[in-house]
Amino acid sequence: MSRNGVTLKFYGPWQRAAGVEELFMPQDGVTTVRCLLKKLEARFGEEFSSHGEGLVCLYDSGKGPRALDLDEEILPGSTILFLGIVESG
Repeated sequence: MSRNGVTLKFYGPWQRAAGVEELFMPQDGVTTVRCLLKKLEARFGEEFSSHGEGLVCLYDSGKGPRALDLDEEILPGSTILFLGIVESG
């Protein structure tokens, strides 16, 4: 029996704030990026939300990561990447 939820993977400043590289968060229904960030801030403290300048991406094994807006929906079973600041060069 599999659990419903999302897999979260943290990189850079997000990882330092969370103190872990990966976390499974139970989730029965659809949520938004904004709601997920609020839950993580409640869990890890305000320092976590101060890294909001980084990218939050949905990972798709076939297409790779895709940046998400704050109001985009996250479905159970998703893998979400929290990346540090990405600079183009």
